[in-house]
Amino acid sequence: METVVQKTKVSYDEVHDLAWELAEGLRGETYDCIVSIGRNGLFLAHQLSYYLGIRDIVNVTVQKYQQEGDGLTLWSDEVAVARSTFGKRVLIVDLVLDTGSTAKKVLDTFSKLAQWKSPLFVCLYSTEKKKLLDREAFFVMREIGEDAWIEFPWEGQVDD
Repeated sequence: METVVQKTKVSYDEVHDLAWELAEGLRGETYDCIVSIGRNGLFLAHQLSYYLGIRDIVNVTVQKYQQEGDGLTLWSDEVAVARSTFGKRVLIVDLVLDTGSTAKKVLDTFSKLAQWKSPLFVCLYSTEKKKLLDREAFFVMREIGEDAWIEFPWEGQVDD
């Protein structure tokens, strides 16, 4: 039986509103820098940096490959990321948490390598599959169905 994927389109306004709500929930906490995962994390990192007054944003790129042990490869310069975030309290951001494997890879790699202090992973959307993360290490704004697919406004096709 074929799984039906439910596509959900979200607007810029919805993403903006959720990011603002997330920032309001994080007020009073102090972070030294934001670590953005991949391209989609950059959008949220940019918004949160303004809302929370955090100037330092570091990008980490993770690619998925089936032939490797855990199926994930870090494409960022791990040494450069570790140097720029060493010993800092980091806020790790992405827009969507699906299986949790990407967030787990980043947390496992850099928490040891860069000796992060109390890292927190935040995202706007999450499926119900997030079994790989310690529940105290992350915060999700909105749960979506396990077979849901979020379509962001910048991912739409351009009409001629």
